[in-house]
Amino acid sequence: MGLKGRITLALIVVNVLSVGALLAYGHWQKRQDVLQEVDNRLQAVARAYGGMVPPHAANRLFAGQARGSEYLDLAATLGDYAKNNGASGLFALARQDGQWRYLIADASEAQITAGKHVAPLAPYPGGGAQADLALAQGHAFAESGGQRQLLLRAQGLRGETYLVGVNAPLAPAQAAIAANLAQSGVMAAVVILVGLVTSWLLGARLSRRLVRMQRQIEAMAAERNLLATLDEGQDEVGAIGRAINSLTAALRGSLASSADAARDALSRSERFHTDASHASDALLRSGTRLSGVSADTQSISIAAASAAEEAQQVHDSIENAQRTLGESIAQLFALADNVKDSNGKTEALCNQLSSVSRQVGGIDTVLATIRDIADQTNLLALNAAIEAARAGEAGRGFAVVADEVRKLSQQTEAALQRSRSSIEAIQGEIGALDTVVQGTLAHSVQIAEESARVAGSVAKGSQALGESTRAVAVTRQRAEEIRGALLATSGELSAVSREIDGTIELAGDIARASETLKSTSLELAGEVGQFKV
Repeated sequence: MGLKGRITLALIVVNVLSVGALLAYGHWQKRQDVLQEVDNRLQAVARAYGGMVPPHAANRLFAGQARGSEYLDLAATLGDYAKNNGASGLFALARQDGQWRYLIADASEAQITAGKHVAPLAPYPGGGAQADLALAQGHAFAESGGQRQLLLRAQGLRGETYLVGVNAPLAPAQAAIAANLAQSGVMAAVVILVGLVTSWLLGARLSRRLVRMQRQIEAMAAERNLLATLDEGQDEVGAIGRAINSLTAALRGSLASSADAARDALSRSERFHTDASHASDALLRSGTRLSGVSADTQSISIAAASAAEEAQQVHDSIENAQRTLGESIAQLFALADNVKDSNGKTEALCNQLSSVSRQVGGIDTVLATIRDIADQTNLLALNAAIEAARAGEAGRGFAVVADEVRKLSQQTEAALQRSRSSIEAIQGEIGALDTVVQGTLAHSVQIAEESARVAGSVAKGSQALGESTRAVAVTRQRAEEIRGALLATSGELSAVSREIDGTIELAGDIARASETLKSTSLELAGEVGQFKV
């Protein structure tokens, strides 16, 4: 199927689907309108029940007292009204003894004459569930056996609740719906036919523009004419034309650049061929020079090996001197540590002497306290002797005791004086000893500081020797590295010499490839020149 056929088929399918959707919606809407009309008629008939059954008659119907001609007259009235308003039945129901019963039902003259009318309070054969639903909701619709039924809740003068039922045949409504469907089907067929013609015309128009654009593109490809342009417009086909025109314009620019690039490549290939020849000659000269450099490298390698051996000897001598200095430094630091330990002990002795001096001072305080007590005791003894003298014979014994106490106080004072002299002598000795210890401590500190300075100076000298050792080691290592590098360089030079030989051959291949590149550039320029740009 061609483009025209596909476009036409798509438009036809869209047309048929649209018409089918509209037809289905119209049929559904018509059915709803017809059913609504039937329901409105049923409600009007049900509401008219109260006007045809007077209140007193309704009360007798509830009590089951409406008999004979009164009941039959009401039934006939209901039958005539229902018939005149398109209803097939009009009745009233009440729930008594747990069952729905007829209060009254319409009847025709023929039914009354034949005795086939519904008797008062006869059981209702319809669905009790539907009646219960109508009683609860106020009304209920139902369809059964081609009939549409309405049960409408109503209330009597005494508050009695009952249902008014109306039946109407659905055949007229269904006939109206079918007629509307047939009419809508005819209209849909006409619309589809018109849509077919319109789809064919639109498909032909759209495909005509696309086919014309296809032919223009085929002509451009056959002639390699990039200067030609396609028709443009405001629709989608015109947008395609604008896009292709933009693409050909970009392609023209690219081909023009390609032509320039081809010419430039041709020029560069010629220069490249010339440069390759020059490079081959330069490589030959470089090979000769590399042979001379390789011989010089071997001589330098021998000299570097000799320098490395001499550096090793210097390194060993410096290491021996550094070990000797290290031992001296260790001894000096050990001496300084011993002096520091002695200083610590001397300082501890000074602290102990100070503590002893403070304790001796505390003893002096105690002696002063004892002296005060002795003075008080002597004073008390004197007072006791005076009191004993006053007492006469009776205080003689007390006077003897007071005299002994005064002697004891005097002996205590003498002992205290001797103790104070001893303590002062001890304090003098402690002070002299502390002076000697302090002098020894200062001398020891000076010795430790001098030892530390000497050890520091020696350590600096050892560090300088270490740095010299490291410098000599670095020198020896570098000499070895230079020797290794020279040996590696010699090998690399040999490899480079071999590579240069291969490069010379490669330069010949490059010269031949440049000739091929030149030919290819000429062919590319010819191909690009075939396009009209």
